[in-house]
Amino acid sequence: MIKIKEFTAFYAKKQVLHNITANFNRKDITALIGPSGCGKTTLLKSINRTAELQQDFRAAGSIWLDGQDVYQLNDPAAVRRQAGMVLQKPIALPLSVKENILFGPRYYGVRDKAELDTVVTTTLTKVGLWNEVKDKLNSPASELSGGQLQRLSIGRILAVDPRVLLLDEPCSSLDIKSTQLIEKLLVELREHVTIVIVTHNLMQAKRIADQTIFMSAGRIIEYNATALLLEQPQNQITQEFLAF
Repeated sequence: MIKIKEFTAFYAKKQVLHNITANFNRKDITALIGPSGCGKTTLLKSINRTAELQQDFRAAGSIWLDGQDVYQLNDPAAVRRQAGMVLQKPIALPLSVKENILFGPRYYGVRDKAELDTVVTTTLTKVGLWNEVKDKLNSPASELSGGQLQRLSIGRILAVDPRVLLLDEPCSSLDIKSTQLIEKLLVELREHVTIVIVTHNLMQAKRIADQTIFMSAGRIIEYNATALLLEQPQNQITQEFLAF
């Protein structure tokens, strides 16, 4: 579970998040929706402490991951291992398919060959890629299609057994079939990880998200079960956004 309390963030003097308070529950998919530039991606990056990689970022408030305030921990890399992030554009490391999956486990010290082989098989199976790439494990990951690359990106995160999966518009550049595969995967994964997804696709939120948060100008305007928020919004700002 993720608990955010009165979290505020700035890039230099520009305030991008205003007193954000929200809970993200395990076995739920939470969608973040709202106009471009409203702070959705910054909120994701704040959860796993990648926002602070930008030199002028500063924040106040607290973000708790399974009982620990992530901003009180001295090891941001440990936070990023527990809360992995998938970006809008699929990313393949300049390595083979197999070594993309093993990058994280090797980085964190796994050396046993049998264990590494098991990670490859189970992870690629989990993201629905095993049958598609089992004969291409040593081929460059860059040869995969866009949809396969996105699932590989998710697999690379799952290979280190995170507690949280953060996704920033993961399907925006994919075709319908690839989008369906990603959505099916996320629904299956919510049994094991807390999932937060930024999406501009309201139908995607309706299909897969249990809860939806509507943000505008760096603030949470409305937060409810997805069907209620999309069909019976209570706030006028939400109503106006959904009317377009």
